[in-house]
Amino acid sequence: MKTAEIIECSTREFLAECYDLYCGPPFGSLVKTKAEGIDIFAVVHDTVTGSRESGRTTVALGAGHSTEDEIYNSHPQLSKLLRTCFRALVVGYREGPSIRQFLPAHTPRIHGFVFLCEKAELREFSQSLDFLSLLAGSDTGGSPEELIGASLRHMSLAREDPQQFLVTAGKELTVLFNRDLNKLNYILRRIKG
Repeated sequence: MKTAEIIECSTREFLAECYDLYCGPPFGSLVKTKAEGIDIFAVVHDTVTGSRESGRTTVALGAGHSTEDEIYNSHPQLSKLLRTCFRALVVGYREGPSIRQFLPAHTPRIHGFVFLCEKAELREFSQSLDFLSLLAGSDTGGSPEELIGASLRHMSLAREDPQQFLVTAGKELTVLFNRDLNKLNYILRRIKG
């Protein structure tokens, strides 16, 4: 089921607007879109809810209400004035039967639909952990270590033996971060959940 639509894109990431307010995919989850006959996979790294108009700020409306639901019931226009968007880092693509965990030659398309990957796709994508180097080298304005941990925890939930998957991922991280033990330890603590 499609959850969002791309409104900005580049080779490395895209910005998508959700169809429903507050319904962005979880941080670290794997999503996909299509472009030029391929499936493009990306990991969600930031979600923002705010005004649709960049110059208009959101103001507090709850002074006379006791619950958030009362605010939205009293101001039904909020669902039209606010939006939820998320950014996702491209981590691979499927061309034919093969999944490649590096950047595709083509960017996603504006107005391309974005889908949350199902468990079977998560299992297939995470057969290789080469995408971790793309996450480790990302410049998202946040913590790549947090993103790696969240992504691996999310993918582990699609496995019959989540713990074994995380042990395998930990070994891969040891190779990737062999020169930065502080980052490695930080990520290993995060993948424990």
